[in-house]
Amino acid sequence: MRIHLIAGVALAGLPLLAGAQAADVDMQEMLRRQQELERQVQQQSVRIEQLEQLLRTRLGEPAALPAPAPAPAPAPTPEAAGGAASARTTDESGQERPKPDKIGPEHIPNLGFKVYESDRAQVYMRLFSYARYLNQKGLDPTY
Repeated sequence: MRIHLIAGVALAGLPLLAGAQAADVDMQEMLRRQQELERQVQQQSVRIEQLEQLLRTRLGEPAALPAPAPAPAPAPTPEAAGGAASARTTDESGQERPKPDKIGPEHIPNLGFKVYESDRAQVYMRLFSYARYLNQKGLDPTY
Protein backbone atom coordinates (compact mmCIF):
# COMPACT_ATOMS: atom_id res chain seq x y z
CA MET A 1 0.00 0.00 0.00
CA ARG A 2 2.80 2.33 0.88
CA ILE A 3 4.50 1.65 -2.48
CA HIS A 4 1.30 2.60 -4.33
CA LEU A 5 1.13 5.86 -2.39
CA ILE A 6 4.75 6.72 -3.19
CA ALA A 7 4.25 5.82 -6.86
CA GLY A 8 1.08 7.94 -7.03
CA VAL A 9 2.82 10.96 -5.52
CA ALA A 10 5.77 10.52 -7.88
CA LEU A 11 3.47 10.30 -10.92
CA ALA A 12 1.45 13.27 -9.77
CA GLY A 13 4.59 15.40 -9.34
CA LEU A 14 6.06 14.40 -12.70
CA PRO A 15 4.22 17.09 -14.73
CA LEU A 16 5.36 19.75 -12.25
CA LEU A 17 8.98 18.73 -12.71
CA ALA A 18 8.62 18.64 -16.48
CA GLY A 19 6.98 22.09 -16.47
CA ALA A 20 9.75 23.55 -14.35
CA GLN A 21 12.38 22.14 -16.70
CA ALA A 22 10.51 23.47 -19.75
CA ALA A 23 10.28 26.93 -18.15
CA ASP A 24 14.02 26.85 -17.43
CA VAL A 25 14.75 25.85 -21.04
CA ASP A 26 12.41 28.61 -22.33
CA MET A 27 14.14 31.21 -20.15
CA GLN A 28 17.58 30.11 -21.37
CA GLU A 29 16.36 30.25 -24.97
CA MET A 30 14.96 33.75 -24.44
CA LEU A 31 18.23 34.94 -22.91
CA ARG A 32 20.21 33.44 -25.77
CA ARG A 33 17.90 35.11 -28.30
CA GLN A 34 18.19 38.45 -26.49
CA GLN A 35 22.00 38.27 -26.55
CA GLU A 36 21.93 37.40 -30.26
CA LEU A 37 19.66 40.37 -31.02
CA GLU A 38 21.88 42.72 -29.03
CA ARG A 39 24.91 41.46 -30.96
CA GLN A 40 23.09 42.08 -34.27
CA VAL A 41 22.19 45.62 -33.21
CA GLN A 42 25.83 46.33 -32.35
CA GLN A 43 26.99 44.96 -35.71
CA GLN A 44 24.44 47.07 -37.56
CA SER A 45 25.47 50.15 -35.60
CA VAL A 46 29.09 49.59 -36.59
CA ARG A 47 28.05 49.09 -40.22
CA ILE A 48 26.02 52.31 -40.19
CA GLU A 49 29.02 54.22 -38.81
CA GLN A 50 31.22 52.78 -41.59
CA LEU A 51 28.71 53.77 -44.27
CA GLU A 52 28.36 57.27 -42.84
CA GLN A 53 32.16 57.64 -42.84
CA LEU A 54 32.29 56.44 -46.45
CA LEU A 55 29.60 58.92 -47.41
CA ARG A 56 31.47 61.76 -45.70
CA THR A 57 34.68 60.92 -47.57
CA ARG A 58 32.87 60.64 -50.91
CA LEU A 59 31.11 63.97 -50.40
CA GLY A 60 34.31 65.58 -49.18
CA GLU A 61 32.77 66.73 -45.93
CA PRO A 62 35.10 66.32 -42.97
CA ALA A 63 32.40 67.38 -40.52
CA ALA A 64 29.26 65.52 -39.63
CA LEU A 65 26.54 64.93 -42.16
CA PRO A 66 24.16 67.82 -42.72
CA ALA A 67 21.11 67.74 -40.51
CA PRO A 68 17.84 67.15 -42.31
CA ALA A 69 15.88 70.29 -43.06
CA PRO A 70 13.21 70.98 -40.48
CA ALA A 71 9.65 70.57 -41.61
CA PRO A 72 8.03 73.86 -42.54
CA ALA A 73 5.71 75.27 -39.92
CA PRO A 74 2.06 75.06 -40.89
CA ALA A 75 0.56 78.29 -42.14
CA PRO A 76 -1.60 79.99 -39.54
CA THR A 77 -5.30 79.56 -40.09
CA PRO A 78 -7.59 82.60 -40.25
CA GLU A 79 -9.05 81.56 -36.90
CA ALA A 80 -5.59 81.52 -35.30
CA ALA A 81 -4.82 84.96 -36.74
CA GLY A 82 -7.85 86.42 -35.01
CA GLY A 83 -10.09 86.18 -38.06
CA ALA A 84 -7.98 88.55 -40.13
CA ALA A 85 -7.03 86.85 -43.37
CA SER A 86 -4.05 88.33 -45.15
CA ALA A 87 -4.02 88.86 -48.88
CA ARG A 88 -0.77 86.94 -49.34
CA THR A 89 0.53 83.61 -48.03
CA THR A 90 3.88 81.82 -48.17
CA ASP A 91 4.41 78.38 -49.65
CA GLU A 92 6.85 75.65 -48.54
CA SER A 93 9.80 77.31 -50.29
CA GLY A 94 9.20 80.55 -48.36
CA GLN A 95 8.02 82.55 -51.39
CA GLU A 96 4.96 84.71 -51.05
CA ARG A 97 2.06 84.01 -53.33
CA PRO A 98 -1.41 85.51 -53.58
CA LYS A 99 -4.01 83.85 -51.39
CA PRO A 100 -6.75 82.19 -53.43
CA ASP A 101 -10.20 83.73 -53.16
CA LYS A 102 -11.94 80.41 -52.58
CA ILE A 103 -10.26 77.70 -50.54
CA GLY A 104 -11.42 74.20 -51.36
CA PRO A 105 -11.08 71.03 -49.33
CA GLU A 106 -7.55 69.78 -48.81
CA HIS A 107 -6.68 66.43 -50.45
CA ILE A 108 -4.95 63.93 -48.19
CA PRO A 109 -3.53 60.87 -50.04
CA ASN A 110 -5.26 57.57 -49.15
CA LEU A 111 -7.85 59.41 -47.07
CA GLY A 112 -9.61 61.72 -49.50
CA PHE A 113 -10.63 65.35 -49.15
CA LYS A 114 -10.70 66.87 -45.70
CA VAL A 115 -14.08 68.58 -45.48
CA TYR A 116 -14.12 69.34 -41.75
CA GLU A 117 -11.55 69.62 -39.01
CA SER A 118 -11.82 70.52 -35.35
CA ASP A 119 -9.71 69.81 -32.32
CA ARG A 120 -11.78 66.66 -31.69
CA ALA A 121 -12.40 65.21 -35.15
CA GLN A 122 -11.67 65.29 -38.86
CA VAL A 123 -14.09 64.34 -41.63
CA TYR A 124 -12.84 63.08 -44.98
CA MET A 125 -14.75 62.34 -48.17
CA ARG A 126 -13.51 60.19 -51.01
CA LEU A 127 -14.90 58.46 -54.05
CA PHE A 128 -15.25 54.73 -53.98
CA SER A 129 -16.63 52.76 -56.88
CA TYR A 130 -17.86 49.21 -56.99
CA ALA A 131 -18.78 47.31 -60.13
CA ARG A 132 -20.49 43.96 -60.18
CA TYR A 133 -21.64 41.78 -63.05
CA LEU A 134 -24.49 39.40 -62.44
CA ASN A 135 -25.38 36.97 -65.21
CA GLN A 136 -29.13 36.44 -64.92
CA LYS A 137 -29.75 34.49 -68.13
CA GLY A 138 -28.88 31.02 -66.82
CA LEU A 139 -31.00 31.07 -63.65
CA ASP A 140 -33.54 28.36 -62.89
CA PRO A 141 -37.12 29.67 -62.84
CA THR A 142 -37.81 27.72 -59.63
CA TYR A 143 -35.83 26.71 -56.58
